[in-house]
Amino acid sequence: MATYSGISTCGSVSGSTHQGIIFRTLLTRISKKHLNEPNQPKKPRALTYTEMMNGGQQQMDDVTHQQELNLQRRKDLFERSVEHLEQSFKTETDQEVDHIGGDAGI
Repeated sequence: MATYSGISTCGSVSGSTHQGIIFRTLLTRISKKHLNEPNQPKKPRALTYTEMMNGGQQQMDDVTHQQELNLQRRKDLFERSVEHLEQSFKTETDQEVDHIGGDAGI
């Protein structure tokens, strides 16, 4: 008696018949698996927000990540500089208006 893939056979079953049984068993298992997981056509999917922001890539490598961090730091620094300049300009303008007497009410 020989055992193949968990199936016992007697010596009276020929090798080709046994292979046919194994083949049919495998086909049955495969077809049941595919019935549970239907094949869907491969079509492009919509990008996630993260992928869109990364130029279509889901994850950044270390170099790109470091560049992004440096760019964000520079952006923050420039925004603070602009805010400081706006505040300085506003203060100067307010002082000039007060000096000229713009608040006297004409």
